[in-house]
Amino acid sequence: MSEEIFVNQSDYDLLPRLPGVYRFYDKENTLMYIGKALSLKDRVSSYFKNDHLDRPHIIPMIPKIVKIGYISTTNEVESLILEAALIKQYQPKYNIELKDDKSFAWIYISTNEQFPKVKVVRSITKTEYQKGKLFGPYPDGSSVRRVYRYLRKVFPFCNCKSKEEEEMYYQIGLCAGPNIGKINKKDYRKIIKELISVLQGKRVNIINRLQKEMDYLAKNEKFEEAALLRDKINDLKYVSRSTGLDLSTNELQYSAYKQEKLNAIAKQLEIDHIKRIECYDISHQAGKNGYGSMVVSVDGYPRSEMYRSFKINIENTGDDYSSLREVIQRRLRLIEDKEFGDIPDLIVIDGGPNQLLAIYDIVNKYNNIGILGISKGRKYKRKGSRLHDEFWIYDKLSLNTDSLTPKIRQINLRNPEIIASLRDEAHRFVIKLSRNAKREGIKKSVYDEISGVGPQIKKILKQKYQSPKDILKTSVEELTITIKNRSTAINIMNYLSTKYKSN
Repeated sequence: MSEEIFVNQSDYDLLPRLPGVYRFYDKENTLMYIGKALSLKDRVSSYFKNDHLDRPHIIPMIPKIVKIGYISTTNEVESLILEAALIKQYQPKYNIELKDDKSFAWIYISTNEQFPKVKVVRSITKTEYQKGKLFGPYPDGSSVRRVYRYLRKVFPFCNCKSKEEEEMYYQIGLCAGPNIGKINKKDYRKIIKELISVLQGKRVNIINRLQKEMDYLAKNEKFEEAALLRDKINDLKYVSRSTGLDLSTNELQYSAYKQEKLNAIAKQLEIDHIKRIECYDISHQAGKNGYGSMVVSVDGYPRSEMYRSFKINIENTGDDYSSLREVIQRRLRLIEDKEFGDIPDLIVIDGGPNQLLAIYDIVNKYNNIGILGISKGRKYKRKGSRLHDEFWIYDKLSLNTDSLTPKIRQINLRNPEIIASLRDEAHRFVIKLSRNAKREGIKKSVYDEISGVGPQIKKILKQKYQSPKDILKTSVEELTITIKNRSTAINIMNYLSTKYKSN
């Protein structure tokens, strides 16, 4: 069944800041519009905050929105493909683009031909689709065309319309010349097979080679040439992200696709199954306003209504390990609490070996709960490089010993994007909690604790005196004249005298 989650129009603030697809419904429950987003919350909220003069066709739709449905995805490409598939399936009234797929760029390879051709297309017929392979969709057509030109240099395929054109492209290295006798069918199809491997995401060797060339150029201070290679690497990574989805995807297939990924993770972690995942992160502001976040995913879909926050109670909230211990301990004490839902199948910690060691004695008794740590890889910290996620688990062999300290080992987690996106959501959520607490702390002052002091009197006191202590240098009579209220002036003097008597 579909994992679409619904909120009322007035509750759009409850949507997560995750990529996904959103749908707008009217009071008759008619589907009016389908869209994609890198951040569901930010994108949907923009509909109710902007004037949309650049998109006049949706202006009549806005007041009709009663209900919002959404399906979160693990990345932009998934949301893009799912959006396209759902628009083709439902044809909503206010979607004027994507019904014919012309807003996307695709790479098409006619694999059923004797000498396959490679094209960048905006639309394709069902017959053509059945006679070849289609890769995409890609929202950035310029990146696709750059990669297309580059791939032709590496894998010289033939798109020529005449032998004269083929001879010319052969001379400049952009065509293997299959129709003019320069290459046989077997070797030409080998080129196409390698090209398909790159587009399917199996591009490690070529990217590694480019990375080495880029590093060499950078070391020799050839920065412009290195930058060109960097862009080429990014384009290759962009165009070769394989999702296992296509335009025929529907909600049921997408749910099955997510479940397949969860099953693969469960198998690798030696867990019976994974339905509910809880991910935890810790944040504080210079040792204060410490919070722990718990974000929840069910069947691979984040469920924002199940998120929970934990105000750190320990004195030193700057101690991340103690803070994490407190949060996990408090959560597991409530394992039977209906408010916290079902027992998690997998707990994910934003951290590496040290974080896992910090909570081991707490989680060790729960053999039916999987534990996974996720951290940014230290060995990849080169300037300008993206940090790769590293995944950590308890070594089960070490758990069978009498040692109180288990060994932690790293695993190469397959299908890591579900875990990584949940970690990012936990991080976003906890940072928001901590910053909000800091803002509230800044807004409060000692005057808020005094009976009779409201916003107006507080404003007068702040303008008149540099600090509350300065008020003690004056008299009740003088303070009464300043705030024009004797009883409140007495309250202020009594409170401040008690508060600062040690000084």
